[in-house]
Amino acid sequence: MAGTANTQRQDATGHRSGAAIALVAGLLITACVFAITAPQGLTWLPLVLALALAWVARMGTSGPESASSPWPVDWRTAWPAALPWLAFGLWAGFRALTSPMVQAPAVLGSFAFAFACSALALVLCAHMPPGGRWRWGFMPALSLVFALVLDLIVSGALSLAFLGGPRLATKWHYNRAAVMLVLLLPLAIFAVGRMSLGHVAKVALGLIVVLASGAVILRSQSESAQLALVLILLVQLVCLVRVTWAKWLIILGAAAAMLLMPLVMRTLVEWLAQTSFWTGSYQSVVERFRLWVGILPYIEASPFIGNGVEFVRDVGYRDFQSGQHMSHNHPHSFLMQTWVDLGLVGVALVLWCIHAGTSAAARASWQPAAAMQLSVVAAVLGVWAVSHGMWQAWFVGMSGFAIVYAHLLAHRAAQADQAP
Repeated sequence: MAGTANTQRQDATGHRSGAAIALVAGLLITACVFAITAPQGLTWLPLVLALALAWVARMGTSGPESASSPWPVDWRTAWPAALPWLAFGLWAGFRALTSPMVQAPAVLGSFAFAFACSALALVLCAHMPPGGRWRWGFMPALSLVFALVLDLIVSGALSLAFLGGPRLATKWHYNRAAVMLVLLLPLAIFAVGRMSLGHVAKVALGLIVVLASGAVILRSQSESAQLALVLILLVQLVCLVRVTWAKWLIILGAAAAMLLMPLVMRTLVEWLAQTSFWTGSYQSVVERFRLWVGILPYIEASPFIGNGVEFVRDVGYRDFQSGQHMSHNHPHSFLMQTWVDLGLVGVALVLWCIHAGTSAAARASWQPAAAMQLSVVAAVLGVWAVSHGMWQAWFVGMSGFAIVYAHLLAHRAAQADQAP
């Protein structure tokens, strides 16, 4: 009788777990729509994910003592992993409070909210009950839905319904959706590998997912999403040889970019200004270069502690060719914004965080799981390096959701493989 009761309880827990995960998976579809129509709503994605995971973890406990006992967390392990993020948060908070920009604390506060919700969801991933039915097939299907929907959006067919006019086809509104698609692509690739299909069928379905998603991303105007797609493929290929190499490729690549960009940017821009590149078809790249070289004087003025959070928003920059004063909300690169806002101290802390994050992802016991998580990290860093502001909470929410969901997929796969 006791065995029957335990089996029934495990089945009930499994059904609740599967239902909650299916609910969270539904967010993957709505996320692309939010990315176009109301990107600020993406700030709340990690919180919704954390609440769903908390519910699943709570439903997974049994017995009267579960109502009062906390979930077991080994803080001796958790604190060293959290230390770089806490150190970065403290320094960023200090530079927000001491920033000359009045709105800096509020901007950092929204960033901290999305980041904290992502961290909470990541912790809760480890407390998912071992039961539950995980339907691996829905991820590739959702990715194909994303691809088809995005293709319609890029063509302008949905612009009237979403934004009230055909301008969507020639504007940047759908670029956020392309970024969301590229962040979720490694999850879809991993899910295909977990499906109960033959080897040939898996390869065929994987190619369909990659080619359909890649076609939409390449067709979009989001060059940051296209860069992220290249980084994902590169990390996946390196992981086939050795996961550790992919981890250090990300760490050293980020370190080289952060440390060298302020040193080589002015020389690079002056050289490119003499070439056809400057008047060619890469005007979005040219605008980025103009902005980055324009804020170099602020980095040089305070290289060690930075100028304070959101410094560029009100101050603007001076164009290196015309000398005209320009304005931008942010540098469109965490590589440069870390220097401007937080200085060398912030750069060191960001690299410490990247090392901690990639090391945690590379520790997955199964190579495809590690490759998936490292690919998502690389995609996030690639997009953040050339687009969006460092403190934009909606992008933190989008990225945090993808990273946490990748960890959740890896965790559930490990549980399934360890089950008798």
